[in-house]
Amino acid sequence: MKTITSRASFDLSCPEDELELKVLATEGARKRASQVGVTGCGKKAVYIYFASSDTWIADAAITPAMTSQEQAYQERKAREERAAEEERRFEKQQSYQRGVSE
Repeated sequence: MKTITSRASFDLSCPEDELELKVLATEGARKRASQVGVTGCGKKAVYIYFASSDTWIADAAITPAMTSQEQAYQERKAREERAAEEERRFEKQQSYQRGVSE
């Protein structure tokens, strides 16, 4: 994965020792990495391996990475939205049941 770290270090403008790599997909009997996520210096990118040219290429634009606080906020917000939706469904069901029983 040395090739990925060198490429990602350049793309993310981040020293190699500050990069975190995570295998996102594998292929073949040997389960070789075919897609790797890289985060570092507040940015993230996904690299895909092209066997025909033995090259790792960024899959899309490099984007800002969420901090752990931002991620926790997004998760909490999503939970609150799900709870609010459940409450709306419950209220709608209760309203319907009151209408039927009257």
